[in-house]
Amino acid sequence: MTKLPIRTMVVDDDHLMRCLLADLLVSAGFEVRTAESCKQALTLFDEFTPDLIVCDWELPDAAGIELVRHIRYVQKDRNPFILMLTGHDSSVAQEQALGAGANDYLTKPIKKEELLARAGKAPCVQYLAQQLQILDQQGHLTVSLGYYSLYAS
Repeated sequence: MTKLPIRTMVVDDDHLMRCLLADLLVSAGFEVRTAESCKQALTLFDEFTPDLIVCDWELPDAAGIELVRHIRYVQKDRNPFILMLTGHDSSVAQEQALGAGANDYLTKPIKKEELLARAGKAPCVQYLAQQLQILDQQGHLTVSLGYYSLYAS
């Protein structure tokens, strides 16, 4: 069975960074499209349906974190793996990104190996999310928030 490439959207307003990230991911076997703004990313998101989004924090028309929130809370039917990139090396920024719905967070400057390792988690996380959604739709999923437990029957 042939493994399909991970459909990836890179969102960064810095042309050089966007190209470097895209080239790195393409050379690792990812299928990549790029956007330089939130508006462009939302259009591309609808057309391309990415499995993975690599998104910078600082964008010209809105913060990248707003794009993450929109995808998580408005486009709920799709669940891409979202990796936030930022120059903000603080636990507050990390908590904000993860709280908004990002799956992971990387601080610039980015190490090639770390980016590829984290981006490579996307298929596994997506598969698990799909399985949970199926179990939930079939009524076989019970969540107990008091104990942070998840049961499939």
